[in-house]
Amino acid sequence: MLYVSEWNDSRAVRVINLSLASSNNGFVTTKAGSITDRDYVNGDLTTARFERVRSTTSDSSGNIYVSDSDCNCIRKISGGSVSLYVGSPNYLVNSSVALDARFYYVTSVAANSTGTIYGFANNRLIKVDGNGTLTYLTNDGDIKSNEEGSELFYDTHGKMNIATGDEMVQINNDGTFNVLLSTNDVYTGGNKTGQTISYIPTAAIDANGVIYFFDDGQTLSKAVPKNGGGYDITSLKEHLGNVKSMKLDASGNILYLDQDSGEFRKITPNGGNYDVSTIFLAANDDITVDGDEATARLTDARNHL
Repeated sequence: MLYVSEWNDSRAVRVINLSLASSNNGFVTTKAGSITDRDYVNGDLTTARFERVRSTTSDSSGNIYVSDSDCNCIRKISGGSVSLYVGSPNYLVNSSVALDARFYYVTSVAANSTGTIYGFANNRLIKVDGNGTLTYLTNDGDIKSNEEGSELFYDTHGKMNIATGDEMVQINNDGTFNVLLSTNDVYTGGNKTGQTISYIPTAAIDANGVIYFFDDGQTLSKAVPKNGGGYDITSLKEHLGNVKSMKLDASGNILYLDQDSGEFRKITPNGGNYDVSTIFLAANDDITVDGDEATARLTDARNHL
């Protein structure tokens, strides 16, 4: 199950259910909110409203957490209702109590297996445990960030990472962090050999520690760990659209959303090649429609699990 937001006009949490592909039975549906109305309203799934859904995540119990960036808060979808989880539509008051906290522009959220929620807000990494206690893990400026790129995600080893646009950072359990990649790093292979990384809006890490990322949202690249530290960085495939979110599936395929076209695609490694296929064609007609592969439409699609 993939939860999707649509960057420029996201008023709802959309769901892509791959198990229903080709079944003509609700392949893309709206989980909560409205695809036409924008507001800050808590309540049941049909009456609740979001201002702008920037990021989504889910915990092991099936609860969904949503960064409503224009409301400066994190919302929770549980059972059949939407509620406030962290912050408030007002902002900029620090607090250790989640519902008293105030943030400006929550850009990303991620949940781990224990129910702890992490977020990136005010250019700071935050943590909210199951008791509602909020902790600021970093200070403003500790992690270099670009407003357009701040995607939190877990790797296969359970470590949290964040692609900030300027950096690819791994977060340790104690809140310290290591910069794995940055825009100062230079390609050692592929068509970009000798060039520096431009921009890291999204990334994923496989079981061997290999980092896959879309440089400038357009070029699929990989960074392979070297003995003694650092990475060999290779560009793999160019001109892939405008990608702001990706993930690796269990087979090592790369799933991604093209924000410009609204298409949901898959890249399959094939020897030294990387074959691109379209899971469903949802050309960006500046409309938002639920439906099957033939009829569904996404607008400025980004962020999925």
